[in-house]
Order: sequence, then structure tokens, then C-alpha cells
Amino acid sequence: MEIKETEVGLDYLEALRKVILIRKQRRKFYSDSFLDDDIYTLICFVEGKLNRFKISNNFENKEDSIIDAINYLIFILCDLNKK
Repeated sequence: MEIKETEVGLDYLEALRKVILIRKQRRKFYSDSFLDDDIYTLICFVEGKLNRFKISNNFENKEDSIIDAINYLIFILCDLNKK
């Protein structure tokens, strides 16, 4: 599916690209192990990442925390979609 920046906005599209890039990089190490996790475990991971975001003063840590939280939310969506 092709998504045009005029449909969602350039900033939004770039943010999604960054999320997907991190997933591609980390999939080499973690594969699809999230499929084995309970949905409530994934929710706890999201909460942990958001808490890390709140306490961090470093931009890279904040960005990484948000990207991780988004990926965990997508994992939850994947889990819900397979049911």
C-alpha cells in the first residue's frame, strides 16, 4: 500500500518511517517473539516506555521510548487482529 504525504502529512509519514525502520533493525534480534507475549504484558511494556519518556531529559531517550511504545502498541494491534 502506497501512502502519500498529502494524505497523512509529511511529519506523520516520516514518524511512521522511523518507527518501521527501528522495527526492521530490531527484528533481526527479536524476530516475532512479541507474538508469544500476553497482551497485558505488552501493555505493561508500553506503560514502562511511557514512564521512561516522562523521566528522561535526553531527546534520544525520549524519542526511543516513544518509538518503542508505538511498536508495542502495533504488536497489541497485531495480537487483536489475529483473534
